[in-house]
Amino acid sequence: MRGYTRLLDSSRIWLSKLFSPSWSRWLLLIVVFYGIASALLIPFVIRQQLVPAVSAQTGATLSLKGIGWNPLTLNLHLDGMVVGSSPEDSLFSAEGFDLDIGLLRSLIHRALVIDAIIVSKPRIDIHATASGDSTNLDVFLKGIKTRTQESPSEANPAPPRVAINRFQMEEGLIHFAALQKGTPLDIHSLTLDVHDLQTWGISEALFTVSLQLDDQAQVSAEGNFLSDGSDSDFSIEVHHLNLSQLESQLPPSMDVPNLNGALNFSSHFKAKVIPDIQIQMEHMHAELRDFRLTRPESDLPLLTLGKLLLDEGRLDFAEHRIDAHAFEVQDLGFISSKGSDGQPGWLGILPRGVVTHEASDGSSAPAEKPHTPWKIGLHELKLGDVHLIQSLSGPSDLQPDIRLGSLEGEGIDIDSGSRIFVAHRLELS
Repeated sequence: MRGYTRLLDSSRIWLSKLFSPSWSRWLLLIVVFYGIASALLIPFVIRQQLVPAVSAQTGATLSLKGIGWNPLTLNLHLDGMVVGSSPEDSLFSAEGFDLDIGLLRSLIHRALVIDAIIVSKPRIDIHATASGDSTNLDVFLKGIKTRTQESPSEANPAPPRVAINRFQMEEGLIHFAALQKGTPLDIHSLTLDVHDLQTWGISEALFTVSLQLDDQAQVSAEGNFLSDGSDSDFSIEVHHLNLSQLESQLPPSMDVPNLNGALNFSSHFKAKVIPDIQIQMEHMHAELRDFRLTRPESDLPLLTLGKLLLDEGRLDFAEHRIDAHAFEVQDLGFISSKGSDGQPGWLGILPRGVVTHEASDGSSAPAEKPHTPWKIGLHELKLGDVHLIQSLSGPSDLQPDIRLGSLEGEGIDIDSGSRIFVAHRLELS
């Protein structure tokens, strides 16, 4: 009992000394000095050290309108961030950037643990350079690569130990106006939310992303992935996507047909990149309506499609296998007009050119590309109103050659390798 009393007395004496007026004054002075010093020093270091370092490493300018630091909550806030060749020609900009540091978790894990990074209203502007043969994004990435190669570094350096509990982008916008054949593409209402990122060990990160292409088209995805790239599991949904928007963004050098149509699509993905790339798509649902494929130099469609429906599809790239519970096509039409070379026009949509390899004598010879057979399995198949039109010279002399009312089948298996076609039931009318 006496020992317990002595312990209480010594504790009271220690606490009374700690919170005595003199100690309290010193503690208050230390806190005030830390707050004032860090509030002045950290913005100074960012402007005088970090901003020039970013410019030196990337070749781009980094400008900031305002820098705020809360020494109590360890929150860094940046206003008006702009990255680009100049403040007027920005590649990336954001109205706000917030970074919260988790001090206690950093001490526990002996690493830099960031509780949250929140980027408000980010904007990415991609446009062609003055020469027109590249984009400002290409120049930016090339500058980083060049400076990385020039600066000597040790082989395979260990990455710094950093963990980000949450990374979030809100109300993002991507303006793409580079090398396109049509109007610029705006990706707006971009939202990204990622949890549990870290640079050491193997961790599982969760993510959600959503964006809007126009007034109707919406794309969203959610899932998880391992930090070493060995496994990922996610789902993607696409609603009311206008194919002509995507086709208009291709470079003029790509001679591809014009596309029109509205697409709805959803699928579950399983992917691995280590040790080999493996991708599986499951529970695929696709709906394509009013599809039209036209050669760029002609208004004559090569392929028209009223409706295509795919239900419960599965695609395995490793096994080269496609399966679907139901596959339905309505109002499918082919128009084959001969081109200047005398070949059917629809051959123009196929890849052109011959792959060559250099022989031992320095000459070029055609390279044989290995062909991997695919297998297709359809539980239900429906084709309705399929027709083929052959045109000898142009639209004026279109002559229908084949017209198919409807075709229905069940239990269909196709093997392109062994050229086997099996159907439990096939009805033609």
